[in-house]
Amino acid sequence: MKKYFFEGTDIKKDIKEKYGYEGDLATFFADNKGTRVNKWHHYLPLYEQYFAKYRGTPVRFLEIGVYRGGSLGMWRNYLGKDATIFGIDIDPDCAAYDGKYEQVRIGSQDAPEFLASVVEEMGGGRCGIGRWQPPNGTCACQPNGALSEA
Repeated sequence: MKKYFFEGTDIKKDIKEKYGYEGDLATFFADNKGTRVNKWHHYLPLYEQYFAKYRGTPVRFLEIGVYRGGSLGMWRNYLGKDATIFGIDIDPDCAAYDGKYEQVRIGSQDAPEFLASVVEEMGGGRCGIGRWQPPNGTCACQPNGALSEA
């Protein structure tokens, strides 16, 4: 676990040295002066790998677990103005982030009706990849309702 623990002050250097990644997500993450983004550094190159093809497209993106709302700003910056971005969280305090960067809805990922209502509000489609349904994390819906391979 020590490998993933960050004890320094130069976030970009840590990400580059440990994970060989210098992309836009690392720059936004390290230079962000707005709402704090809470992500493990080693996730950033993986996000780039799976989500880069959706930049600048009308992708529908659902983040499960909003926490303090900062990553919604990161996704808006990364995916662009044409993306539809929603976040869900069980913490009612997260409603304060609704409309700050994107839409936030309060409810549980364990409630199929709630998830279906959010996906419908986003423009429809399905949430899950094949038979896999994400227990936690993110899923990206393409304009036709299909999901990314994330």
